[in-house]
Amino acid sequence: MTTIRPLTPGDLPEVTRIYNHAVRNTTATLDTDEKTVADMAGWLDHHDDRYRAIGLEHDGRLIGYGCLSPFASRGGYRVSAEISIYVAPESHGAGIGRQLCAWLSYHAEEAGFTTVLGLTTSTNTASIRMLEAVGYVPGGALTRIGRKHGELIDLAIYQRFYERNIDHYLQGGDVPRMGETR
Repeated sequence: MTTIRPLTPGDLPEVTRIYNHAVRNTTATLDTDEKTVADMAGWLDHHDDRYRAIGLEHDGRLIGYGCLSPFASRGGYRVSAEISIYVAPESHGAGIGRQLCAWLSYHAEEAGFTTVLGLTTSTNTASIRMLEAVGYVPGGALTRIGRKHGELIDLAIYQRFYERNIDHYLQGGDVPRMGETR
């Protein structure tokens, strides 16, 4: 049985394993330093009902996770979020990322975001396919923005827009704060 649910502190060893695999072996993250469970506990503490952190569990085992995070710390950016998805290496290609992306993207609309940004390296074709399948469109690129595994990295920017939320803010609606939804 497959379940998408909020992440808990008990999930952090597996979340850490999944993330550190990406740090060591891929350009899915430009992070070059592996994380500890304590590091990931601090990360989880920065997520709430608006900026969700969720996991996909299959037959009692966490095989992927994702989150919405603030795009930037300045108050004016509270109408947007950034999405991140990581899948256990043994579960790549099984549609886990797409399920997590779809769930978080639906939640983003309900939480009042105008746009969600998917930032991915331009060579990460699996992430690009996932984002496009869930309705994200290209929004630009940052050329040679990073370096990892001896190569310069371009960052592709994808966006998904939520028209009803855009209309809400254009009509003077309030912007939720951390922990609030619209």
